[in-house]
Amino acid sequence: MSLGALKPRERKEALAVDRLVPHLAFLVWLGLAALLFLVFFGGNLLKLAERWSKDPSYSHGFFVPLLAVWLAARVFRKSGNPLAGDPRVGSMAIVTGAMLHLILTVINNPILDFAAMALVLWGAAAALGGVGWAKGFLFPIGFLFFMFPLPATWTNFAGLWLQDWVAAVSAGLLDPFVVCYRRGNSLYLAGVGEPLVVAAECSGLRQIVSFVALGVLVGGLSGKSATFRFLLALAAVPAALVANVLRILIMAAGSVWFGTQWMGGWMHDAPALVTLPLGLALFAVLGWLMSRVERLRQGTPRVPTSGEDCGASRTSIDVSDSSHAPKRGLLAVVACLLGASLAEGGLAWYLHGAEATPYPELRAPFAALPQDLSAPGESKLGWHGRDVSNLDSFRAKLPYRADDLLYRIYAPSPSGAPLYLYLVYSRQGDDRKHHPEICIRDASGATEDFDARKQIPLDASGRRSVMRFRFRTGVGEYTTVYYWHYSLEAPPQPGQALLRRLYQRQNHPVPSITAQVSLVAAPAETEAVERGFLVAVDAALRAEQLPDTARIGCNRLPMTLIRDR
Repeated sequence: MSLGALKPRERKEALAVDRLVPHLAFLVWLGLAALLFLVFFGGNLLKLAERWSKDPSYSHGFFVPLLAVWLAARVFRKSGNPLAGDPRVGSMAIVTGAMLHLILTVINNPILDFAAMALVLWGAAAALGGVGWAKGFLFPIGFLFFMFPLPATWTNFAGLWLQDWVAAVSAGLLDPFVVCYRRGNSLYLAGVGEPLVVAAECSGLRQIVSFVALGVLVGGLSGKSATFRFLLALAAVPAALVANVLRILIMAAGSVWFGTQWMGGWMHDAPALVTLPLGLALFAVLGWLMSRVERLRQGTPRVPTSGEDCGASRTSIDVSDSSHAPKRGLLAVVACLLGASLAEGGLAWYLHGAEATPYPELRAPFAALPQDLSAPGESKLGWHGRDVSNLDSFRAKLPYRADDLLYRIYAPSPSGAPLYLYLVYSRQGDDRKHHPEICIRDASGATEDFDARKQIPLDASGRRSVMRFRFRTGVGEYTTVYYWHYSLEAPPQPGQALLRRLYQRQNHPVPSITAQVSLVAAPAETEAVERGFLVAVDAALRAEQLPDTARIGCNRLPMTLIRDR
């Protein structure tokens, strides 16, 4: 029956249904594309959510996807429906991002996965509406960067520097009102029994990350120049630092007036209820001042056009008719994502298709290490050891499970400063989280003598070496620490593919042993230790405990100190 034979009301309903059916089909295909996207990136998204729930510095990550979706919807309302897509360019971008994600599945680098996700999302937008239409979504896609944790190497370096800065500024502001002595990151206040420690959470790094995300969001919504947006994001740094210095000052005042007992438990974060709003207020004032400067510089207030906001397309597009939906582009997106998901499933099947090469165990417990050690080639110089009596309490203080542990005091013969030998073994490699920089410098606030830091070779070739540290632990007192570790590598298996070995190495922690020797002595007294005792310990471990695949090193893993309250 033709439309002309229908009554006007029936004709209107038939036309409505005719428009609705392709619209519903488009939404179904769009939902399928979104589902395939979540399947493809779902594993990494779950890992990110776990990181957000555990790391306070990235607790804002739960809000980032929601804000990005809101920003994308905002751009869509300005740009309108896509009219003519570019499936070829979009497919190339999606395939490139998918290949990068598959590579990162093996080598496990979360921050680079942002680039993979951004390429896939931008490629999908280009396939649907073309490069010009997809350009408007660059800001919502780029905002997803704040979902991903920064490399620990960067954040640890920045965090330690910020701790020192906040501690120094706080001590300088407190000293005119109360006698304040600073040692490392610890502030000793007159009349207060315990030092006030400027911990990692007081460095301001956590607030800086959140404030920068807020600055980028506000700057993107402002429609102002790129210079204004950059300066607004940069203004987050002083605002966060000032807020954290105020927090230290409030805690110091509370310690002087009420003691340090009130800082236990939830009261430790009570000053943040005051300093965080002050930091946000300061950030708002800085943004307002920069906005005023921007207006004065331009001469007249700048009103963003409807298509310019958030990078939206400036092209006027008719959004009333959905019949022009780029179905070819959407089908290309679905096909690419389906192929990527199948490829990821095949890669996972291949990587897990064979059993992982088992890591070796210790050949003997640490208790079998000889209590009498002597320097190689010297029978007169030796050290006699005895185990400490509080080993169980020492084990209980470790923030991880120690599969074997030794803490022994060695006395040199005929005389000299006693040596403390610490050995810990972890099948999960958690022992590498124990390091002199963290445990002595950051936790106790001891000042390090960086001129004394040096690699000490254990053999003539220099391939086996330990790292020497020296810390000032008292008035005229220095503690010298020697640090090294052994990685219990898996033996090479005939026929095992390189890809599987790489995946196991990157995703399954290697068992390891941390060794640490410390003594309180003058620098001149450490020569015998470096020439004899360290070499003797290494030789004894290789003879009794270490498997043949053990590899020595003295570098430290990037880590963050987290304090229990």
